[in-house]
Amino acid sequence: MRDQTRRRKAARTPRPAPAGDTDTADLKLRLSAAGDRFRAGAFAEAGALCEAILLDTGRPVRVAADILERSMLAIAEAGAFDAAAAPWQRLATVAGFEAMAADHLMVLRDEMARFDATSDALAAQILAGPFRRPDAVKAAVRYTWIRDGATEALADACLRASAEGGPSFARRLGRVLAPLLAARGRHAALADLLRAAPELRAATLSNAAVARAISAGDAPESVGASAEELEAAAGYAALGGAMTAERLDLWRELADPAIRIAVVGNSPNGLGKGEGAAIDGHDHVVRFNRHALGEPFRADYGSRTTILVSGGELADDVLGGADPAVRVILSGLRFMAMRRLGAAKAIAARHRVSCFAEHLDGQLVRRLAAVPSAGLYMLAHLAHVRGSLAGVGCFGFGFVDQLQETVSAHYFESARPGFRHNWIAEKAAFDELRAGPAPEWCA
Repeated sequence: MRDQTRRRKAARTPRPAPAGDTDTADLKLRLSAAGDRFRAGAFAEAGALCEAILLDTGRPVRVAADILERSMLAIAEAGAFDAAAAPWQRLATVAGFEAMAADHLMVLRDEMARFDATSDALAAQILAGPFRRPDAVKAAVRYTWIRDGATEALADACLRASAEGGPSFARRLGRVLAPLLAARGRHAALADLLRAAPELRAATLSNAAVARAISAGDAPESVGASAEELEAAAGYAALGGAMTAERLDLWRELADPAIRIAVVGNSPNGLGKGEGAAIDGHDHVVRFNRHALGEPFRADYGSRTTILVSGGELADDVLGGADPAVRVILSGLRFMAMRRLGAAKAIAARHRVSCFAEHLDGQLVRRLAAVPSAGLYMLAHLAHVRGSLAGVGCFGFGFVDQLQETVSAHYFESARPGFRHNWIAEKAAFDELRAGPAPEWCA
């Protein structure tokens, strides 16, 4: 879901400039030219035009900054993160642009999942205030939540930003603030927030923590919910409970060292190896996202699936007419606390569905300086519950081979790798996992 949202954001046509931002005919023409370059997919040219506009005017022209942000996000998604960050780093050294550059750089770093000292410092700076841009605060909150969990200090900072930024600011922060308050058990503050914003209540009641707070509170009507909303919240709270129970049951089974597990990635490095029968001979066969089981891939990648690991909307699409016995693990860091369960509800009508526990999330992003791929996420959890990857067969994992321009990321289609993952660090972590006992970062 996050990948789909990010692609929509990068492709969105920039908003037209308000009168205050276009006080000269020349500026209007230059902004129009930048927008044309952006729509044509000439992102580097659009970005250069916008950076020049900002420097020439000597002020943070909102539309120019907006086009620059979207252009650099598109460039980062194509694998050139350093080039995408460079304009903001240059602007950060220019008097009057320091704060604006920090906000936009935080958004870029959150979208591209760069977990490092630079992002740590930016997030701390933005959460300390003053609060200028809702998107930057949301990015800093999400980043810090994934890294450290839902802490009291983070909830306080988000509440302060919501209060100091005014009603519009509060509305734009609401979708991250409501789950954060629910995760911290701050039900009075959550009730105040949802009572004041009916549209936010409708948008967040499918989050398990929010649903549980609404339906199980001492006075659920205090949030201003209708009878239909209270019924929906109770349903999502029950689904969250069922997913937790399924998670515990599944991982208790996978922890048994007598259970042999094949974990099958989508790298093309399995082509021609003839390992399909060996894969299918395991007790469990784990696959990820979109994959292919038919000819001509059966001999190399097998034909069985007992567990599918995937994002929510993608999992619903991939499962199609799959055997109802296939169990589904929805991937995503801090899933139960941060995500909404709309897609999980649809999947749960046909399959047993769960998500990952979040106790390894902070350690993993620190180890990788990025979010883990679904494959490494699964292997780290298996090593955690089993003590090592003994009894776990790894097939179709390449990591660094797909970084070559001539190599596809998938064995069954032409595809480029996702650049939110640190593939070099993942290969090193993969080798650690296979070398012996579970390393400290997933023990």
